[in-house]
Amino acid sequence: LFKTVRLIKQKIQDGCNFNYAYYPILFANEAKALIVKAELEKNHIFPRRYFYPSLSTLKYLESNATAISDDCASRILCLPLYHELEQREQKMISEIVKKALAL
Repeated sequence: LFKTVRLIKQKIQDGCNFNYAYYPILFANEAKALIVKAELEKNHIFPRRYFYPSLSTLKYLESNATAISDDCASRILCLPLYHELEQREQKMISEIVKKALAL
């Protein structure tokens, strides 16, 4: 459903299995991710920012610079994905994302 949309989708490494518990997508920037999040929430769809904030920003952890983690954490959303999610609901979610990206 996102073949025509400029998003970065997760690649599963060889030897790993996808658990289909969520669908992470990476946007060009945090502003786009937040626009999409807001539009989905207007439609009672609640994506997660599972990887936000980057663990390197937590005050109780000592960490080195993690520019890639910090960047990705700010612009990733995990869309709902579960066994009972009907195909029409999947299409609706993808259409909301596409329209929000066109704003």
